[in-house]
Amino acid sequence: MEATNDIPLHSVSRETLSYEANSTSHSDDSETPPYEATNEDTLPPYQRTNPVRSRSAPLRRNIFFLLPIAAYTCMAAYSWVTLCILSRTEDMVTNRHNSKVTQYRAARVLQTITGVATVPTISLVCAWAAAVYVQNQPNAHSLRLRQVITLADRGWMDPRIWFRLVFYPSGFKRYGSALLVLAILMHIIGATTYPILSLFLSHRLVYVGPYDIDFSYDIEEVGSIPLFLHEGFVPGPIFTLRNELQTSGINGFQSQLWGDNGVLSEINSTTNWFAQLPSNFTTGPYPDQYIPRVNSSVSIRNMTAGEFPSNCSDTTDWFYSFYRYPGGRMNLTVEVCVPINGTQSPWKNTDGRQDFSEVLYVNATAHDTDTGYASYITVTPFVVIMNTTAGVFRLPDYMTNQTPGPLEANSSLCLSYTYGCDGGKSRRQYNLDYFEPALPGPLTLIALAIFGPGSFADTQQNATGNGNSDYKIDTGWKQYFDGISEGDPLPLIDLGVASDTGGTIPIETWIMSLTDSQNLASTTSAFTQASFLAIKAIFDAYFGGEITVRYSSSALEQISLPSMSLGGLIAGSVLLVLYIIPLLCLAVYSAASCRWTHTLDAFTMLRMGAAFGQEHLPFLIGTSMRKILALDDLPGVVRDISLPDDKIGQLALGVGGAPLQLKKPYLAYPGNHYHVP
Repeated sequence: MEATNDIPLHSVSRETLSYEANSTSHSDDSETPPYEATNEDTLPPYQRTNPVRSRSAPLRRNIFFLLPIAAYTCMAAYSWVTLCILSRTEDMVTNRHNSKVTQYRAARVLQTITGVATVPTISLVCAWAAAVYVQNQPNAHSLRLRQVITLADRGWMDPRIWFRLVFYPSGFKRYGSALLVLAILMHIIGATTYPILSLFLSHRLVYVGPYDIDFSYDIEEVGSIPLFLHEGFVPGPIFTLRNELQTSGINGFQSQLWGDNGVLSEINSTTNWFAQLPSNFTTGPYPDQYIPRVNSSVSIRNMTAGEFPSNCSDTTDWFYSFYRYPGGRMNLTVEVCVPINGTQSPWKNTDGRQDFSEVLYVNATAHDTDTGYASYITVTPFVVIMNTTAGVFRLPDYMTNQTPGPLEANSSLCLSYTYGCDGGKSRRQYNLDYFEPALPGPLTLIALAIFGPGSFADTQQNATGNGNSDYKIDTGWKQYFDGISEGDPLPLIDLGVASDTGGTIPIETWIMSLTDSQNLASTTSAFTQASFLAIKAIFDAYFGGEITVRYSSSALEQISLPSMSLGGLIAGSVLLVLYIIPLLCLAVYSAASCRWTHTLDAFTMLRMGAAFGQEHLPFLIGTSMRKILALDDLPGVVRDISLPDDKIGQLALGVGGAPLQLKKPYLAYPGNHYHVP
């Protein structure tokens, strides 16, 4: 029987599939044996209830389709979760067996693969789902043929279809469907997700150790302000400071000067402080290590003689000194007062922040004995106010990028003997005696050093100006007595105190330098530098408590890890979920549904076109498909047009009928069928 080209698919059951007679040339050993037009292979009339033999097959599922989708989803999820975890790690991590680097590289490779495969994967899933979508419509006219063709042409990737859906009159009615809209949204989100994720991701360098953080450590003992001092050692810090204030070259680098510079002459009371360890010290991988710090700010102003405390000499435990220098031409007298209880230290026993102030009054008076020298006298009383702040700060470590922490305001800090300082690991709480009341404050110590017994101001009372001296002591620090010692530096002079005027004896020159109203800025700087040396002398007199600092001097390497803000993490996760969840739902929907064809491909559309034949879809020029109105009228839903008692069903396009039955066999092509008796 010859082939009839104009027979629609829904009537082929009543004819023989004569076009199969020539199929032998397209067969191979793995397919059904070549078809021969025999009586046995001829399709029986459609009304025949017990066919001898017909090619038929039931609707089948294809769960293997889920495997590549599952692989894609796992790669996308693993790469993103790994990047998120690595971006939230601290700046000091372990890298056993190079695990962090390996994880990061794997995540980047998988992210690149999934980024390239996203659009093809979404399109594949949508095409598979479209075949099921076409057959599962509630009625024959739920989809028109144009809508099915749009799905088959994968219109979700065609910007022209997007434009028609939005701007054409009745555009959505002609082209659109729920699956098409979902597919377009998934493609837009999927195509833009990975470029957007790249905007959230950056890189940072972190320190890593080859093993656990506790692979090695050292202990450094840091002294605090003394817990107690024997009476014989009390002058020790005074002697130390007195020597420092008269030592040439004191303006050089100070290793214990922390902050933005380490040069004493450039000290800034707000950005520099004293700490007992060198300013380049680091604890390495061990965080939360704290030590004491102290800094002082100084202000100096001129005063009148009446501002000097009149009861200073009579007040018990206040520091008071009075010196007269008759050997010069100024007949100079100096009266000094520090109104603070010398038996009670201003330091408080706490590891929290503490602040206190000290005041030094210097009342210098010149009684001119030479009227010709009166115009050169520039002696002015002055007052020094020193505010001191003490507390603790966190030492630099790898986790803080070698940056020291600020002054801590609270006490009872956690000083950890393990890596980290969280509640999940052992730790010890300390309220350390960082600042035990035992010594005076820095300004009081300076006053004792430059105006106390045995000081330059004290010894100069014996200066005669004749180059002779009969005053001797055994303290061992550099001193300036009279003309014999003119090569020795005066206190504070090397810290910046200077004056253009000079007296007949060194003490006159020195007092004039301190009290010169034109020299207040340099005098203030000198006292600020002296405050650092005084604090250093106090800590050097350590004779009591200690703070243990844990650190490691082992060199650690740096690796590159991702960096991402919390907002970027949340936004990226939302973008991934917006297309991956619908992707998985469509994949499961497609794999779980029994189908009459795998996907809406060219062969599927060829069969649909054959079903309508020359009457509706003749083979003509059709470059503008949107103007072919028949596509808007013809149904595109695959239906079952068999009779209720037929054992073998027949497929058709929306010509009455019922939805496809999952367990019922339908007429099939050779090689796609099961023999049913």
